[in-house]
Amino acid sequence: MKLFSLCLLLLACAAGVEAARFTSEPVVTDEGSRFVIRFTVSELTDVAIYAEDTATGKIIAHIAGGVLGAKAPAPLQAGSLAQTLTWDKRDDRGNLLSGGYDIRVGLGLQARLDRFFGWQSKYVLNYNCISRILGMTVDSQGNIIVQAISQTKEHMRIYSFNRNGDYVRTLHPYSGALPNEKVRGFGRVTRRDGKIIPAQYQTQLFSVVPELVSNNKHGLSVSAQGWLLIPNGGPMHYGLNSKAARVIVMGLDGSCPRDTAYGPRLPMNTTPSYDSKTDLYPYIGLNPTADGKTLLACVDTVIYKSALDFSGTMVPFLRGFSKIRGLALDGAGRLYVADYSANLIRIFDSTGIKLDSISLTRPFEVKVHRGTGALYVASADSLGRRLILRKFSAFPAFDSVSQFVQTGDQYTFNRGALPNLALDISAIRPRIWIGPCTYGVPLITAVDDTGSGFKLPGVTIGGRHWVNTDQMPSDPGDGGVHAPGYITVDPDEKVCYSGNVNYGRIDLTTGTVTKSKIRSNELAFSLDGTLLYAFGNGNTLDSSLRAFDRSELQKSWPNGKQQLYVPENCFSGPYAGSRGLCVDKDNNLFVLSKTANELYAKAYRFSKEGERSAEPVFTMFDNVRAAVGGFQVDRSGSIFTTCNIRPRGITYPAGLTGPLFPNPEVTHQLWDFAEYNHYAFNMGCVFKFADSGGSIMRNLSKSWSTVPTSNFSGDTVPALQVDGFYRAAFEVSKATWQYFGVSPVPSGVASNSKECQCHMPRLAVDGFGMVFAPDADMNCVVALDNNGNEIMRFGDYGNVDDLGGGSSIPLAWPRYVVRVNKSVYISDVVNNRLVKVALRHKTLWSLHEGLDTMWTSGELASRALPGQISLFAFPQPFTPGVNLALLWPGKNSVVVTVHGADGRLVKTLARNLCVTDRLTLRWNGDDDLGRPLSAGCYLVRVSSGGKRISKILLLAR
Repeated sequence: MKLFSLCLLLLACAAGVEAARFTSEPVVTDEGSRFVIRFTVSELTDVAIYAEDTATGKIIAHIAGGVLGAKAPAPLQAGSLAQTLTWDKRDDRGNLLSGGYDIRVGLGLQARLDRFFGWQSKYVLNYNCISRILGMTVDSQGNIIVQAISQTKEHMRIYSFNRNGDYVRTLHPYSGALPNEKVRGFGRVTRRDGKIIPAQYQTQLFSVVPELVSNNKHGLSVSAQGWLLIPNGGPMHYGLNSKAARVIVMGLDGSCPRDTAYGPRLPMNTTPSYDSKTDLYPYIGLNPTADGKTLLACVDTVIYKSALDFSGTMVPFLRGFSKIRGLALDGAGRLYVADYSANLIRIFDSTGIKLDSISLTRPFEVKVHRGTGALYVASADSLGRRLILRKFSAFPAFDSVSQFVQTGDQYTFNRGALPNLALDISAIRPRIWIGPCTYGVPLITAVDDTGSGFKLPGVTIGGRHWVNTDQMPSDPGDGGVHAPGYITVDPDEKVCYSGNVNYGRIDLTTGTVTKSKIRSNELAFSLDGTLLYAFGNGNTLDSSLRAFDRSELQKSWPNGKQQLYVPENCFSGPYAGSRGLCVDKDNNLFVLSKTANELYAKAYRFSKEGERSAEPVFTMFDNVRAAVGGFQVDRSGSIFTTCNIRPRGITYPAGLTGPLFPNPEVTHQLWDFAEYNHYAFNMGCVFKFADSGGSIMRNLSKSWSTVPTSNFSGDTVPALQVDGFYRAAFEVSKATWQYFGVSPVPSGVASNSKECQCHMPRLAVDGFGMVFAPDADMNCVVALDNNGNEIMRFGDYGNVDDLGGGSSIPLAWPRYVVRVNKSVYISDVVNNRLVKVALRHKTLWSLHEGLDTMWTSGELASRALPGQISLFAFPQPFTPGVNLALLWPGKNSVVVTVHGADGRLVKTLARNLCVTDRLTLRWNGDDDLGRPLSAGCYLVRVSSGGKRISKILLLAR
C-alpha cells in the first residue's frame, strides 16, 4: 500500500471564532482499487470530502458531505468525530480516474460574495423591471422621486434621480447600510442566526415599509422638513381594498424620521368611488403647506386637513367635488384643485373660501410655483388621446402663457389611467417631469419652462431602450440582466440563462448579455453542458419539452421525436412558469408542472432517450393552492421540493406571529392580515422524498382542528377563522424528512381564490446531496445536508445600492438558486441582479494524487530554509495553472499576491489568512475579475510575520 501524507493544511481563522480543526490529520491509504480516507475533527461540524481536477479546479467526485453528529448522512459515520471512508477512484459519472486530481477534506463551509451580474442604473425604469409609475414628486435639491411597481405587480419600488435624469439611490427597499435606529419605525425582525433584518409586509408587493401598498396613480409630496409623504390607500393588488388609511412618512434616504412610519390618518369611513366603466381608480393626493405644519389630502371627492405630525386623524376640509385628480398650494396658502369630471380648476383661500375657477377639459394634475405663483396644469383633449400641458400666470390673472402637447402611446389615457406630473423649481428654469399612464411604458420626459414657452431638453428617464423582451436587441452589449427570472448555469460556468419565456444569455466571463433565440418557460442544462432542455414555449397551455445544442439549434431526441409532452394540459405562458425542471446524474429529465385548472402539480420523469414515465413520480393536490415548487433530484434519485405548509406542533419563530406592525383601525380580514404578517402565509418546508416519489395531498375529509399530529396542516393563522383558507389536513406521503423554516414565496397571498403563483422558487441540490433553498422573507439562502441538517444561512438584507463584499452578501428577494461546482448563483428578483457566491471551507486539507514524492509534507519540510519562508512553484513554465507551496515556521497571517512585470497588482491569492506552517495555492493565470492574462513573466509575492519572499512565474499560452 502506498501512503500519501499531508500535503496541505490551511486554517482560515475567523475573527474571534475558533474554527473546527483536525485532531488527527487526514491520511489517505491507497489499497489498489480504492482509497481509504481517515481523519478526526475537534468538534461537530460540516465536512466535505471530494476530488478536484488539478487543471481546472472543478469538483469531479463528490465523495461525502454533511454535518457530523447523530444525523450525519451516509457514507459519513453517525455520532462520531472520527471518520473512515472509502472511495473507488471514480468520478461522479463512474469513470475511473488515472491522476491529475487533488483529494480534499474541508471543514466549516463558508460563503463569500464573488460578483454581481446585471443591474444597471440606466435600466431601473425599463419595462422588464417596472410596469407602471404610481407617483412622482421633486425634493428641494431638484431630485425627482418616483414610486413604481414591477411588471408582475409584485414589487414596490421608490427611486431618486437627479435633475439630469441620472440615478441617485433606491429609497424602497431601503439600504441595508442604514443603521437600525434610522429604520426601527418600519419594523425589524431577528433571524435565526441573530441578524436583524427588515420586517416584510404584504406578500405580493415586497414592502419593507408597513402599508406601502397601492396599484393606482396617486400623489406624492415632500414636506419642508424633508419628509417624503406617501398615501398608502387606494385599491391594493387586484382591487381587494379601496379604503385609504394612513399617510406613510419616510426620509429622503429611505429612513424613518421618527419611531413610526405612520403619519396622519385618513378617516376609515371614507369609501372612494370606483368607476367600473373607465377603470378609473380613486386618486389620493397629498400637499403640505410651505411651512410644513399642515397637510392637505384629497381622496376622490373630498379634501381633508390635519397637522403634519405623527398622530391624529385628518378631518374634512372641503366637499362637493366630482372627481379630484390633483391639488396644489401656492406660497400664500391658496389651494388649487383639479376637478377632473367637472372640467374645472377650482381655487380657494387658506380658509376654504372659493376665489375663482378655470374651465379646462379633463384636468388631472395641477402644480404651482411657490415663488412666482405660475400655474402648470396637465389635461387631456376631448378624445383622451393627447396630453396638454399649459402654463398660466399667477393669481388672480390666470392668463394662458404657453402650451405644450405630448403624444405617444404612453400618454394615451388607457381605461382612465392618467399620467403623472412633477414640478422642479430648484433651478432658475423650472422643469416639469411628465410620467406615463399606461402599463409597460415607464418613460418619464422632462419639459423645461424657458419663460417664453416650453422646450424639450432631451432628458428622459427609463423606458427608451425597449418596450418588451421581444423587442430586446439581440446584443444589448451592456451587461444588464434587467429582470432576472429562472436561471440555469452550464457546468463550466461559462454562460447563464436568465428570464422567463424570453431569456437573456449572460457570458459569465465578460458579463455581457445577448438575447436567447429560445422561448421557454424554463431551461436546464444537461450534466455535460452540451444540451439545453426547454419546457414550454411561452404559449398558454403548452407542455412541450425540447432539446437544443449550445448554439441554440433544436435537436431531435434519441427516439426521433422533435418534442416530448407532459400528459396534462399544463398551464404556462408569459406570466406563468413551470414548477421545476431538472436533470439527474444519468441525464434523465424531471418536469414538475401545474395543470390548467391549477389544482394539481405533477412531476414526470423523461429518460434521456425521450421516454416518459407512465405515472407521475410526484403529485401535489390542493384546491387552495399551497405553493409547491423548486423540484430537484439528487445523485441517488431522491426528490426535493418546497411547499408553504408546516407540520402541526411546530410553531413559528418568535417575533413572526401576530401583526408585526398593527394598525388598530383596520379590521383584520384575510387580506388585511397578510399586509401585517405574511410570514404565516409564506413560511413552509423543504421536503425530501424517496426515489420512488411521493405526494402532498390535501385531505378534504378532515378539518384543520382534527388533524393527527403526524400529518401536515395549513392552520397557518389559527387566530383567523376564514372558511377555505388552509383549514384542512395535508397528507405528505413518502417524505424522508422535512425542514421547516424557509419561505417558498408564492407570488400572492395564499387565500382561497385570489392569489397568483405564476413563478415558483427554485432550490438547488449539489453532488453531495446538499440543498440550497432560497428563504426570501429572511433575505438569505439556507444550506442543508442530505439528512436535513442545517449547515448555514448566508445572505444579508440589502438593496441595489449595497455592494457587500466578503461574507456580506446583500439580498432582497432571493427566489431562484443554482449550485455549480464551488459556486452558488442566486436570482434576486427585487434587486434585479444575479449574485454569484463562492463557497469555501474554514479549514481545508489537500493531497495531490498526481505529484511525485518530493511534494509530500516531509520532503517539503526538508527543502525549507530554517526560520525562513520557502516558496515552491510547479510546473514552470505553466499553462493553464501553477501550484504554489509555502512553508514557514509558526502560525502567522499570510498575504499572497501576483504582480505583472511592471509591478501592477493583478491577483490576490490570499489576504490575511491565519495559517499554520504550510500553505498550497493554485493560480490559473487570471486576474481578480477572472479574466485570463496574456503569456509572460509574473511575480508572486508572499509576506508573513514581517518576512517577505518572491518568485518569478512564467505563464505560457
